[in-house]
Amino acid sequence: MKTSRRHFFRTGVGAGIAGAALLTPHGPSRAQEGEQGPGFYRFRLGSWMLTVLSDGNLVVPTELYATNADKATFEAFAQAMALPRPRYWTQTNVLLIDQGERRILVDCGSGGRFQETAGHLAANLEAAGVDPAEIDLVVITHAHPDHCWGLLDEFDEPAFPEAEVVIGAREHAFWTEEGLEGRVPEAMQAMVVGARRQLEGVADQLRTVEDGAEVAPGVRLEAAYGHTPGHSTLVLESEGEVLFVSADTFNHPVISLAHPDWHLGFDFDGETAARTRRRVLEMLAAEGLLTLGYHMPWPGLGRVVRDGEGFRWMAESVRWSL
Repeated sequence: MKTSRRHFFRTGVGAGIAGAALLTPHGPSRAQEGEQGPGFYRFRLGSWMLTVLSDGNLVVPTELYATNADKATFEAFAQAMALPRPRYWTQTNVLLIDQGERRILVDCGSGGRFQETAGHLAANLEAAGVDPAEIDLVVITHAHPDHCWGLLDEFDEPAFPEAEVVIGAREHAFWTEEGLEGRVPEAMQAMVVGARRQLEGVADQLRTVEDGAEVAPGVRLEAAYGHTPGHSTLVLESEGEVLFVSADTFNHPVISLAHPDWHLGFDFDGETAARTRRRVLEMLAAEGLLTLGYHMPWPGLGRVVRDGEGFRWMAESVRWSL
């Protein structure tokens, strides 16, 4: 195990007996696997134990979910659906997959470096009884701040010191392209600098993969371009049970599904993102797959159904004991 300032402070005298117990490999979370908490939700997929962990909220102007919509049309829709305005508090749902022999984290939040309302993944991992040093693999769906800025801790050292970090090759190539920050709009420059800092900070742990790669048994990365140039989704399968991880293919539980052709202000390529969104929503509605949405209402689990020319998000009925 690597020795770092983060590890020293977490395991020093000040951590006490409770801290030592927390660091027992794979112990606490298995002992507590029947428990739920306000910042984590556990459920089973086949033989795996899955945990959704909250990284907190992001505050987004509601109009950013429909930047190409006719203003009058959007206003009428917003009023009819009683949409919160002018801001929407969106969730950030990080997924932990416990396969028994390995633990896989899908995205890792913003590490407290983005918005003050986010950055709670570390606290919720602790509440769930999981030590970051127990994570074997971190899969990054794309390099936006709320998905990858948690790769480094407050000391700019790897937050998951024993984990391999996997990201799509196309996504990695985009964010690490030399001089990119000087060619993107001003609003994106900080994102580029931040993404490069995070990815370079875990360079010794990082591996890039191609679309369709199985990054772990039963965990497959699939291309879903547009939101970012190399944005990915995941398909998980254990003992015949399937979970689709949509990442940021759709971001609002009402707007993105009812009007998948409306652009999100954070989409790198709005037209490509809209085509991808509609394709994925068509697939999910046709196949009825259980889906985890990174920005869907807590704990982010649901299914997509058709609704006229658009779709509707149907939140999964969740249970609070296992």
